[in-house]
Amino acid sequence: MIISVDPTRLPVPQTATKLALYEALKASGDWPAIASALAADEDANNTWQFASIIDRDHPMIEQFRLLLGWTVEQVDDLFRAAQ
Repeated sequence: MIISVDPTRLPVPQTATKLALYEALKASGDWPAIASALAADEDANNTWQFASIIDRDHPMIEQFRLLLGWTVEQVDDLFRAAQ
C-alpha cells in the first residue's frame, strides 16, 4: 500500500465519504481485494452500498485492515488520504 500523506501527521478524520475512501483504496492498489471482500460479506456490502459516510471505527474498516494486513497507522493514513 502506498498512500502519500505527510508523515508530520494530520489529525485522523473520524469519517470519510465512501467515494473518497474508494479513490484512496483504488490509488493504493488494494481496491480489488476490498471489492472481493464486499462481494463475500453481505453486511459489509450493504454498509458500503448504502452508506455515504463511513466511520473510522466501523467494524467493516477493521475487517478491511485485517484482510489487507494493514497496521492501524495505515488505516489512519487511508482516512487522511481520503480527507
